[in-house]
Amino acid sequence: GSLAEWEVAAPAKRLSSFSVVLPCAQEGELMVNTARSVFEFTPASVLHEIVIVDDGSNPPLEPMLPDKDRLKVKFVRHDNTEGLIRAKKSGGDFATGDIVVFLDCHVKPDPNWWRTIQAEIADNYKRVVVPTITSLNVDTWTEFNRPAPGQGGLTKCYLTWDIEFKWFGDDTKDVPVMSGGLLAMSNRWWRETGGYDMVMHGWGGENIDQSLRIWLCGGEIVFAKDSYVAHMWRMSNQPKTRAKYHVPPGSSQKNRQRAAKAWFGGLYNKTLQFPEFGQFRGAGQSGLGSLDNYDDIKSRMECKPFVWFLDRFPQIYHWGGLIPPTVFMLREVDSGMCVTRPGGRWGNAAAPTGTTRLAPCDRDDPVQWFHGANQKQGQKQCCSGIRSWNSDQCLQKQGDGLETGVCTMDGSSGSQLFEVANGKLMWAGGSRCAGRAAGASDTVEVVNFGSCSDGGWR
Repeated sequence: GSLAEWEVAAPAKRLSSFSVVLPCAQEGELMVNTARSVFEFTPASVLHEIVIVDDGSNPPLEPMLPDKDRLKVKFVRHDNTEGLIRAKKSGGDFATGDIVVFLDCHVKPDPNWWRTIQAEIADNYKRVVVPTITSLNVDTWTEFNRPAPGQGGLTKCYLTWDIEFKWFGDDTKDVPVMSGGLLAMSNRWWRETGGYDMVMHGWGGENIDQSLRIWLCGGEIVFAKDSYVAHMWRMSNQPKTRAKYHVPPGSSQKNRQRAAKAWFGGLYNKTLQFPEFGQFRGAGQSGLGSLDNYDDIKSRMECKPFVWFLDRFPQIYHWGGLIPPTVFMLREVDSGMCVTRPGGRWGNAAAPTGTTRLAPCDRDDPVQWFHGANQKQGQKQCCSGIRSWNSDQCLQKQGDGLETGVCTMDGSSGSQLFEVANGKLMWAGGSRCAGRAAGASDTVEVVNFGSCSDGGWR
């Protein structure tokens, strides 16, 4: 007989080389320091190139790096400022390394920043990795306030109904939503997922779109707890940190609406309840432009519906209480008044914190509605606290007063342990109960804590 013929398959190439993309607009000195830091702290065998996208800087940035070839720097220039989203798209499309790393133009990576990122993506080309983000002193170009591995730093966000992203923490390495600036993905997955929506302008919303298209279309996002990148935070009292570029007014709202319209499915109309999106109700939908590019991606990649994303992260949407089965008002029986959150509108962006008050009950007042929230610690169920509807604020005990503060989704904050039971607004399992403050005025009253034998709530 004849010998069987065998074909020996070549082993798959391990994804290893990095293209680091830096979108830069008017950030000359910061760009130089960032590029030199990336070159210094990334091994030559790993660093394929640094792609600096000069987004219309005047004067151009390239002359500021006369040794660009030694630093493996390649410049892509926009003659006019096109915004962060398009700058990142240009850089990602230009990159030729196995792994495309997007960093901001004002960061300093740790010497070992690349290791876990490389290993995670080599294991699964559809895996996107975000580093642990710490703080950078731009005057001394040094990192400060680094937490212990896995014990802090900014790594992950969750998605709210007004299409905001809020920082949070849990005991998994999964990242529901990226903050947007710092991430790494395989070049192949970048191209398969289509990069960014080129109809979006300026900055804002692209991280939500990208996060959803990754999760819904077959990928995943994780954080690397031992990959540290120090980041300059913009501070109004520090001129060197202020942005030197202009973001077109309204671009963030429109971008976020495009992301929601593309991915939220039947739940999209929920976003239109928020005042900042009023312009997109009814005929205003036409202002969002065509979504054909999303339809192409969803068809080609057989993407899952949005409810899959909600179920994928039960610690947020089910156990954390962001899909409440019911909402309610908190009426103090003696006064007939209702608990009212500080401020006067819905929203998760910079929602006001501070002391609650009792005010005449008004079913049309958005800050008088609440619902159960925050996971019961050690249990896969809701609720250990009470959240102000359509905000990131939860009731919390501060001394003898009742305030609101950013919800601790995992239920780890003892000050936010609230429930309504037996006609009482109880804190910490009934150790203290909320009531009307003695001597309060007739029109605006405050809440304090005392014995659970007094007062009542409905």
